[in-house]
Amino acid sequence: MDYPSEAQVIDIIRANQIVPIFAVVPGSARYYTNMSQLIQPSGLANLTSDSSNILQVLDDQYDEITSNIEVNLDGIGESGLEIKYNSKCNGEIDQETNKCENLGDLFEVTFGTQITFKSCPTNKNQRVRIRAAGMPLYFDAVLEIIC
Repeated sequence: MDYPSEAQVIDIIRANQIVPIFAVVPGSARYYTNMSQLIQPSGLANLTSDSSNILQVLDDQYDEITSNIEVNLDGIGESGLEIKYNSKCNGEIDQETNKCENLGDLFEVTFGTQITFKSCPTNKNQRVRIRAAGMPLYFDAVLEIIC
């Protein structure tokens, strides 16, 4: 029996909205760096040789992961599409970004999305999902495009 490929593992993690924390023994972090970068959000940290810091590693990585939030748009496959995001993080001024970072324990975040079609799409009724990365939170919208 073969082991799953890195791509298969990543697909399963994304499909099930798993937020992994790779707590690895010294010297093996290089094997997980690429996967951690491809799976967002995720965490990667080194354990001590006796793994006595496992609780601290998990606690630190959890805090790091949960202090950031990013939204993405799923469901539109048309080219000629422009998507702009704006966010208001912790009451700060509105910024053109789909991320809020360093949020702390109690936070308020507002996201906005502007979708512009550069040409008239073939499918005039499209469903989109705006999703918070790594969380089971999403907003569905049906777009009725008038050309």
